[in-house]
Amino acid sequence: MMTPRELRIRLEKTGRAISALFAGVDAAEAVWKPAEERWSLVEVAGHLGDEERSDFRTRLRSLVENPTRPWPQIDPMGWVTSRAYASMAIGEAVKGWELERAASLEWLASVREIDPAIVYGGPWPHAQPIRSGDLMLSWIAHDCYHIRQIARLRWEHLEAGGAPYSTRYAGREE
Repeated sequence: MMTPRELRIRLEKTGRAISALFAGVDAAEAVWKPAEERWSLVEVAGHLGDEERSDFRTRLRSLVENPTRPWPQIDPMGWVTSRAYASMAIGEAVKGWELERAASLEWLASVREIDPAIVYGGPWPHAQPIRSGDLMLSWIAHDCYHIRQIARLRWEHLEAGGAPYSTRYAGREE
């Protein structure tokens, strides 16, 4: 069982990791993409801010307050273009996410308990119902996914821009 306090502690830690990974990203690296269909670092930062504000915190809070209240519609993939993440300054995008994370941590500090078995009773397009415990665990997993994504983008950018030198000496993924 994960308590709001444990969730808050883990989100503080993964949040610090995300902020650290964005440190030192300049404007050129922020918009670089290894392939057209992949996201840039600034797009990842914009996505994190919107997910923090409109998805995880909003939906968990709604689930705790009223499990049958329909959740607001979200479009994480569509927002990348409709909200023009690529045109944001990297510092602005990261700061926006950090402010949203601070608001999430503040809210979690005010919550005494969340029953992890609360089931969302509103419209849900998936076969499996979603519980508050699923949402809490997924919030941390979402951070971990993007930690890996940000680190990979930074490594790929370094490798692509380092010619004629090589990153071979650093090692290879297994």
